[in-house]
Formats: sequence, structure tokens, C-alpha cells
Amino acid sequence: MNTRLLATRIASGSTLAASVLASTACTVQTTAAPPPMGQLTVDWTIDESTDPNLCSQSAAVSLHIHVDEVTGNAVGDFSFDCTAGGGTIDLDQRNYEAQAWFEDSGGANRTPMDSIPTFAITSVPVSVSVDFPANSFN
Repeated sequence: MNTRLLATRIASGSTLAASVLASTACTVQTTAAPPPMGQLTVDWTIDESTDPNLCSQSAAVSLHIHVDEVTGNAVGDFSFDCTAGGGTIDLDQRNYEAQAWFEDSGGANRTPMDSIPTFAITSVPVSVSVDFPANSFN
């Protein structure tokens, strides 16, 4: 084989190899890491009692909690069995406000909404307590 033909074949092979490598190169897409999470634990009582029988006596099946960021963005609605007396919600580390109320089996409010004071979720769990006086049930 003459030297010129060999050089042409080597050059063609190098071009082909470079084309193959370029077409199989992978791309990496990155996304921002999710914000760190924290926890809000809400404990509730009826007439300052943790007696689960008060739930059935009040026809309250669940405690409903609506959470908003302090900026006004709705975060979500969370429900817990009334007899549990408490529940935990995982939230991004931000500032929030919330309302809580009891609902019956049909989803109707049994109590007015009770505002939970503004709270900040951090790496340290946050705990709030809410009491519903017996006379707040309708």
C-alpha cells in the first residue's frame, strides 16, 4: 500500500472515530437540590383533654389543617384522625401560617377555624398545640 493511501485511510478513520465520539457524548442536566425539609407537629385537645372519646361525643372524625406560606402561597391541606391527638407534617424550611378545625364524617366543619400562630420550619422540629373548647363545636 502506498504511503499516500495509508495516510488518507488513517485520516478518514480518525474523522470517523471523532464523529462517533461526538455523537455518543452524553449531556448532563442538573437541577437545583430540593430545599431542606423540617417538621411541624400539631397536638390537639378538646376542652384541654386528650380523651379520644370526646371526638365521638363531638361528632368530630378528623382534624383538618390548612397550611400557607406567609407570602400567601397555599402549601396544602392535611387531615388526621381526631382520636390520634396529634400529627406531623413535613414542610420545606420556610415561614408558614396555618388554620386547624375539626370535621365530621361528611367533611363539614364541626368547629370554626383556629389560627395557628406564624411559625418557621428549620432543621429543628416545630411543635404547636391547639385546644378546641367544648362550646366551639356546632
